[in-house]
Amino acid sequence: MKKIELLAPAGDEEALKAAIMAGANAVYMGGSRFGARAFAGNFEDDKLIDAVDYAHQMGVKIYITANTIIKDEEIGDFLNYIDFLYEIGVDAVILQDLGMIDIISKRIPDLELHASTQMTASTAQDVLFLKELGVSRVVLSRELSYDEISAIKTETNVEVEAFVHGALCVSYSGKCLFSSMNGMRSGNRGMCAQPCREPYKATVENKPLLDKEYVFSTKDLNTLDILENLIDAGIDSLKIEGRMKRSEYVFAVTSAYRQAIDNTIMKHEPSISSLDMNYGALELDKVFNRDFTKGYIGQDKGSKIMNHKFQKYVGKPVAKVIEYDRKSKRLILELLDTLTKGDGLNTGEFVGRILKKDEIVKSADKGEIVAIDSIKKFEPGFIVYKTFDKIFMDDISSRMSRVKKIPIKAFVEIRNNNYPTLILNDYKGNTGEYKLEEYTTTALNKPTTRESIIDQIQKMGDTPFFVDSIEVSVDENIFIPIKTLNLLRREAVSLLIESQSNSNKRVVESKSEFNPAKITHSKKSKKELKWSVLIHKQEQFEAAIKFNVDRVYVHGYKLYSLLSKKYPNKNIYYALPPVIKQSDISIIDKMLKSNPNIKVLHSSLGYIESQIFENVVLDYPLNLLNSFSHNLMHKKSCETTITPEMIFSIGGSLDYIDDIQMVEMPVYLYPKLMITEYCPHKNDDGVCKYKKCMLEHTQIISKQSDEYVLKKSINCKTILYPSKPKHININAVNNFIDKGFSKFRVELLNESYDETINILESYL
Repeated sequence: MKKIELLAPAGDEEALKAAIMAGANAVYMGGSRFGARAFAGNFEDDKLIDAVDYAHQMGVKIYITANTIIKDEEIGDFLNYIDFLYEIGVDAVILQDLGMIDIISKRIPDLELHASTQMTASTAQDVLFLKELGVSRVVLSRELSYDEISAIKTETNVEVEAFVHGALCVSYSGKCLFSSMNGMRSGNRGMCAQPCREPYKATVENKPLLDKEYVFSTKDLNTLDILENLIDAGIDSLKIEGRMKRSEYVFAVTSAYRQAIDNTIMKHEPSISSLDMNYGALELDKVFNRDFTKGYIGQDKGSKIMNHKFQKYVGKPVAKVIEYDRKSKRLILELLDTLTKGDGLNTGEFVGRILKKDEIVKSADKGEIVAIDSIKKFEPGFIVYKTFDKIFMDDISSRMSRVKKIPIKAFVEIRNNNYPTLILNDYKGNTGEYKLEEYTTTALNKPTTRESIIDQIQKMGDTPFFVDSIEVSVDENIFIPIKTLNLLRREAVSLLIESQSNSNKRVVESKSEFNPAKITHSKKSKKELKWSVLIHKQEQFEAAIKFNVDRVYVHGYKLYSLLSKKYPNKNIYYALPPVIKQSDISIIDKMLKSNPNIKVLHSSLGYIESQIFENVVLDYPLNLLNSFSHNLMHKKSCETTITPEMIFSIGGSLDYIDDIQMVEMPVYLYPKLMITEYCPHKNDDGVCKYKKCMLEHTQIISKQSDEYVLKKSINCKTILYPSKPKHININAVNNFIDKGFSKFRVELLNESYDETINILESYL
């Protein structure tokens, strides 16, 4: 069986040490800039250097997340940061921005690049496109099953990484604008406010859809039970989510997966030498989770993925309230599980004393009646949850406090009238050799024994090493003081650590300041402007063609097929689904091949260089924020779309774009806030509860009274839209025209014929 990488998260130094102590093969973490978890602890540059050195000393790889989309004005700083990461010896950088991948792969060709899950790689074609761009590993979308991953791996033979534990996003990662469009905090920039975890009122034709209000809140992923299936699928790296989590969480989860991986490998290779298997089966429901699912990767479907009751960790049920004694301010409880002094409860309090028949005890067991102090009143029948398990966390802390050391070999040479020498070697070829610059002398009284030399050299103390092999070459009847042996050991250890640190350091060969010239584009006349309209209904199309627009994008293949046949002389494009995954390809290919002259608007990496299409426009879910991402796609003969984030949220400029006539700007649209596999109308088996799709009859309302609508995409994927459009007025459009933009788009949703006419009249 091939070697499987266990990849753990680290948001700070304690989590890094916990991950390594628990048996991670690699750790991913963020620096202080450009990472998709801006609110994690992260590592300042000096701490990052120490972290890389420490991990490499322990034989663990370090991957740095720089997986945000980058503005033109940030590119110089971003590339300097990448240079820094390369020079301090990081093993790989995780990226999202297409333009930056292209630049870095050419600038530093031997830096390993991993494509972030934010790139929504969901098909073999996506993976191969990224490989051609210079990526060596792809972090696949969480929505793929292990069968789909197996097919991708077989077809591409590219390294793939998949999430196996932790929080899930309800939306395809990288295809979510919910936080950005609602709160100006972009998930593509590491600032997600997690609006999907908020409560919503959901109705279908004014009837309640769910009896709980957390419509979009997912359970947490746990694949321990199907780990062998994932390994058999060919996944190279099993990734644990959690850069925002505490070190205890990182240790517990990493330990559990380390043991499970080793047990799986041992089952296939019984003679294998296992790692430390003394951790035991850690109970992962005692660390942060929102209840568990095997996720899409484990072929869970529908409501099995979701937790509509809670959006955060609530713990395990531990007791039921019998009554509240107001006089003594005590809760009388019937225990549903063990309760221990120091446990944390969802009442907001920690357990102080436990009274059992008026006797103070340290713990009590399931079924017993006890009293605990509480300043808060809870009604009889209220279920108390344990949110902090004192015994479990003490055990985790004890395990974490162990010191992990790496084996080294030692060679000591002590000759009469010569310089004593100690050579220390690790098993990666690093060496620390120290020669004392004073001769060893003949013993006048008691000579130094071989055993005492070995004893002193092996005293590694608080160093990261232990000597597992020592060779001593020593003359008889010599004397060397213990303090000299200690000095010899200390200096050799220091030199070995220095050698380990330097072994991964590199220099950027073609390092230069990134200082391209800004491009000024001439303003186009009104006659040269080109307008396009995206439609969902035929009446919208009938209204749009009255304005002689340059092109019409049609949502839905059935409507596209109808209109393209009825109006063969109109410039009609099919708007492909914004996400296509491996199991969708056969459907899409059948559609595309049925029309050899088809023109498309799409957002899938795998179709960018396809020869199927006559004309291609790339849509905004590709998150092309900077000029270099646009330029890259223009070289591939694709027109591009400005991301709404630039216009309505995070801002930015396009100072270095080569051909601005290849760029289209949406000025009126309903942004695709989320694209998800989840449909709220499906049951535990993923089967629709209705005879016909009711998505378009579903209304979602937030606590702030914002309204949202749902529409169906391929294979019952769901797209969440705002009920009100984002738009800029004609004066703002004129400002973009002054900068050289000449292609603009209006995207409709449910507008009528007359509403479409009014909207287009305001612009054209």
